[in-house]
Amino acid sequence: ACISFALSFYHPGGDTFEAEVKPKEANVEWIEGAAIIIAVIVVVLVTAFNDWTKERQFRGL
Repeated sequence: ACISFALSFYHPGGDTFEAEVKPKEANVEWIEGAAIIIAVIVVVLVTAFNDWTKERQFRGL
């Protein structure tokens, strides 16, 4: 996911093989990588909070 996110910002120069000029397209390739990273962070935080809560309850016994 990190590699996909980093490569989404890389655009090689020299578009010599394109015969036609394309209209400017929105640069949204980074959204997929960012969504994966955010999803992983959310899962890690929820799991850590759940484990912390269970550990606190266990120590209260």
